[in-house]
Amino acid sequence: MPEFGQHAPPEWRPHFRIGIIVAATVAVTITYANIPSEQRLLSKLVQYLYFLPTLMAALWFGWRGALASATFAALCYMPRILLFWHSAPGYQSDQYSEVVDLFLIGAIIGVLADRDRRRRVELEATTSQLSRTYRELQENFEHLKRAERFSAIGQMAAGLAHEIRNPLAAIEGAADLLTPGAAEQSGQQAMQQEFVGIIKKECRRLSRLLTGMLDFARPRTPQFQFTSVAPLLESVISLITAFAQKSGVTIQWSIEPALPAIACDPEQIKQVFLNLAMNAVQAMNNQGTLAITAARRAGSIVIEVRDEGPGIAPENLDKVFSPFFTTKTDGTGLGLPIAQQIVVRHGGVIMADPNTPRGTVFTVVLPVERPRTAL
Repeated sequence: MPEFGQHAPPEWRPHFRIGIIVAATVAVTITYANIPSEQRLLSKLVQYLYFLPTLMAALWFGWRGALASATFAALCYMPRILLFWHSAPGYQSDQYSEVVDLFLIGAIIGVLADRDRRRRVELEATTSQLSRTYRELQENFEHLKRAERFSAIGQMAAGLAHEIRNPLAAIEGAADLLTPGAAEQSGQQAMQQEFVGIIKKECRRLSRLLTGMLDFARPRTPQFQFTSVAPLLESVISLITAFAQKSGVTIQWSIEPALPAIACDPEQIKQVFLNLAMNAVQAMNNQGTLAITAARRAGSIVIEVRDEGPGIAPENLDKVFSPFFTTKTDGTGLGLPIAQQIVVRHGGVIMADPNTPRGTVFTVVLPVERPRTAL
């Protein structure tokens, strides 16, 4: 009822609604006037219809509109009371009480409608304020993300410069010794092959470093498709089995049966698991057990990779996902940051915690459904 006529132009809406109220009151009055006086029951029923335009006025215009509508309705049917019911004083007084009821009910409904209207206005104002605040928060969050991205780029550039300096120094030193005549003068011709090996090794290291940096700086957009987790993990286990056996590491794995397929890029998620498994094997230094588990929890798949290596110092747990942070002598420090980036773009999280009694456990939580937006 309150929304009736909402499609009319705003400036015409009050006039349109007043016209509806007046027309309804007049229609009831005409019907009421044509009912024979002996048909009191029918007359009573039609008289109740006067409440309808009064209630409409109360809902649309509040208690003031309700009283105005009730006054207009009373003026319309009071003449019939005076003309036709003067011979029945008891019934005439009952008709007057109906007029009083009309005013009372209209006023009460009007007061309630006014209160509801005020609350609705306050709610709309609050909603509008919350929307503005949300937009501002989103804008601030985007600014913060851009600032963090610039900060990460600066840190990455500094780390990259530091990481490149050592291989370049080694390459430069080896190249100096390979300069024509240098080896003969030093009497170390037999070491030429070693210097060539140093150059190749450092070039491969630089290549891995630059490849990892490009993967981190320009990640490929995930190609989502519903994929079963079990085959991905089994493929990773198959790939690292020979390496683990050669390193004296035992692999144990437990995958909960009937896991649902998840929306993911299978190649990227496989890259994450392979990176975690390889790191775990390398961390155990030729002994220990690598445990991989997968289970469902509340709309997500939780994968854990546990090793029994020396573990990560508590002060470094928050740094393992930072670019170029590594405890390996030949590591680039980009494997875990890239893994975290992939997991986040899939709407999941990756965490590093101490294992019991020793080692580290990496936990990956991936939602079953595809994330709404790629981060």
